[in-house]
Parts: sequence; C-alpha cells; structure tokens
Amino acid sequence: MVDSMFGLSVGQGVQTSCGFILGSPALHRKDVSTYLGIPFAQPPVGELRWAAPQEFIGKDTINATAFVSYLPHTGNKSSSPRFNGLLVTQSPYVYGTPLFQPSRSKRHCLTLHIWTKPQMGEKAKAVLVWIYGGDNYRVNVFGFPGLPGLGQNLGLLDQRLAIEWVHKNIAALGGDPNRITIFGQSAGGASVDYYSYAWMSDPIVAGFIEESGTATGFSYSGSADNNTAAWYNATERLGCGGPSTGISSSVECMRMKTFQEILNATSDGSFAPTIDNRIIFSDYPARVTAGNLSKKPYLIGNTDYEAGVFRIEIPLTDAQWEIAGLITFTWPAAAAAKARSAQAVPIWRYRWFGNFPNLRLSASPDSGAWHGSELPIVFGTAENVSGAPDAFAESVITAYIQGAWAAFAKNLDSGLSNFPYLWPRYNPSTFDNETWASFVSPSTYGSGCGTLGVPV
Repeated sequence: MVDSMFGLSVGQGVQTSCGFILGSPALHRKDVSTYLGIPFAQPPVGELRWAAPQEFIGKDTINATAFVSYLPHTGNKSSSPRFNGLLVTQSPYVYGTPLFQPSRSKRHCLTLHIWTKPQMGEKAKAVLVWIYGGDNYRVNVFGFPGLPGLGQNLGLLDQRLAIEWVHKNIAALGGDPNRITIFGQSAGGASVDYYSYAWMSDPIVAGFIEESGTATGFSYSGSADNNTAAWYNATERLGCGGPSTGISSSVECMRMKTFQEILNATSDGSFAPTIDNRIIFSDYPARVTAGNLSKKPYLIGNTDYEAGVFRIEIPLTDAQWEIAGLITFTWPAAAAAKARSAQAVPIWRYRWFGNFPNLRLSASPDSGAWHGSELPIVFGTAENVSGAPDAFAESVITAYIQGAWAAFAKNLDSGLSNFPYLWPRYNPSTFDNETWASFVSPSTYGSGCGTLGVPV
C-alpha cells in the first residue's frame, strides 16, 4: 500500500521489474489508483512448490485492474462467518474490497496489491506494506510444510521477497524506499514480529506496526522444529509413502499431485511456522535480552476484548476468556514492548477500545473491541464492510487513528510524539493522561499477567 504518488494520473501505467503495470481507480475511492495482482515471484508450482520463492522478472504489460479468483484455505482456517450481517475475521472483504490473493494462472498466489493516491505533496511518500492474516503469501501446507532440510517457513520467505520488490520498485510509484513500514494484524502481526528478528541486520524496512499478534503469542506457542507427522499423514493418503519413504521422495511425489488433492489430504493437519533458528527461533526472550532484533521504531498493541469474536463460536467462561486474552495477546505485547524499551528502541504501545454499532458482532454478550475490530477503522472502510453508516464519534476516531498510523510511517522516530498526537514513548512504569488518547499505566490492563509470572 502506497501513501501517495506524485505527478501521475489515476491508474497510469508504470514500469517495474516485473513488467509495465496498468492500474485503475479504486472501487470505493475513485481518486485512488489500484494496481492489483502484481507478481513479485514466480508461480510456486512444479519444482517451485515447497521451495524458496524465486523473483519474477518480466517485460510484458500487466493489466493489473481487477481482482481475480482467490486461493482457498483449508482445515480450521477461518470460514468467514457472518454476525449481524458483518463478515468477520480473515474475510476477503474485511476492508471493503476483496483482498484475498488473485491466482492469474497456475495458482499464482505470490502477488501484491498497491493503492496510491496521485496528489501534490512530498515527491517520495512514506510507504505502508500490509501483511494480513494469511494471504498473498503461501499458507497452510504450501507455506509452512515444516520439512527439515528442505522447506519450512516458506510463507515468511514470500513476505521477505515481496518487501524486497517494494523496496526495488516503489519509487516509480511515488514511494520512498527509505521509509517503508510493515504492519499486520493477528498472524500478520506475528509475521511483522518474526521479521524483526529474522532480518535484524538487513531489515530493508524502517519501522514496524504490530496489531494483535507477536512472535511469542498464539502463532509461536505451537511451533516445533518440524511438522513431519502431519506431512506423512497427507503423503500416505495420496499414495506418496510414509516416514520410511523420506522427505525428498515424498515431496517429489507430492509435487505431481493437484492443488485440490493436497488441500483435501491436509484438511485436518495444522501447518504453521516451525522453529528453524533462521527465521523462527526457539529463544525469543533470550534473543531480545541480548539485543538480537531490529532496533527500528515500533508501534505495538491489541484490542481490549480480543475474545469478542472467538467466544461467539467457542463456549468458554468469562474467566477462561480473560486468561486466554492475557496469555495470547496482552502479555506477549507487554513483553515485546518492555524488552524493546530496555534496548532503547523507539516504541509506542496502544490498547484499542472502539465499540461501534456498525462493527458490533453481538449484543449479548457484547462483542466489545474484538480481535480485528480496529482494522475497518485503520483502513476507513467500516461503512463498506457493514453497509451501515459510521457514527459521528466513529468517523472522528477513524480520522485520528489513520492520522496516527500515517504520522508514525512518515516520521518514525518522533511522528507520534509530535503535535497533534503527543504520544509518549512506551515506559512500563509511567503514564500520562492528555490529548485525544488516554495514556495509562501498562499494569492497568496487564495486572493479570503477573499471576502468570510475566512482568508488564
């Protein structure tokens, strides 16, 4: 996502390393250019299935003007339920336009979508790259097969190559390659955190925004050094042998199977990031204590009631949901913030309380500020998602939050600290109480973490 473009008309063609891309006006914002489905890597098929992504270089014209079919998920991934007419979780429409990855041909999921706004201003604009929870990179068994010595965290390598594409090409679209901020939510937030450790010496990016997802939260808790049991369950079902066959031979056989056959065979398997001590590490607390992470500016936070979306489908008690929220979201965010503060990293922390009528999932129990509820505010698409108008306070806070995220991306060291935001940098032991946001002691909402042995 590009903040702005200088001197170009809406949808104007632009030369990039993958070809000459033609855009079009955005669906809901006609003064914004969209460039959809831009291939940054070669299609991950044939010998490139379960292999590191390879850069796509092209000279042809790419008609990047429409979303096309998306790559389906499997297993326990979100089925995009509707509550009160609102499509939630990792829905392709969670921001008002279908954002799941296009597959032009050969299941080409490794693509980028770019939004720009041609207007006067800085010639080189700050850039925000959005990583959301499970798309435009390989997911499930295709992105995280957990195969030692062959392929493990391929989806995270996809993200890195996409960011390299942005760094290489974004100037042609009016972006500043020296001011790239990556931001994400849920699994996308965890990806942002993973990235800060995996590429600490060469991050390319200038800042990080992490929303409701960390390296030590839900995405990390189940990580192991391999996932061969689930892999061999699938290979045996497809006639590709079991453990005695070995990884290399089973992969060679599985590459001959169709995409749908593999999806069906892995529907009950959990394929997620696995520890390889290259991209995913086994010792995050020790690494951060030693300063083995990127020191670039950070904005991190979570919603006040993450459970509001989960409890609609999963029957747990209030106390159980409170503990789950502390373990999965609050204390990982607190630990990440505190550790970076100790390393003198410029860091700001937030807690989102927004609870608006057109984003409410349920009234009894009140869904509150649920997991992901800040996203239509950050993107300004609550009306598009819900079909209901924004409340006045909602429109005001939307402008405020969008301005804050933009201020961070434009001036990473002090954009949030400057007027009109005046956000203090995170300090685990002090608080303030001014401006539009209320600044409180971290212990106000993280006191329960102490009972888990986690300082906030």
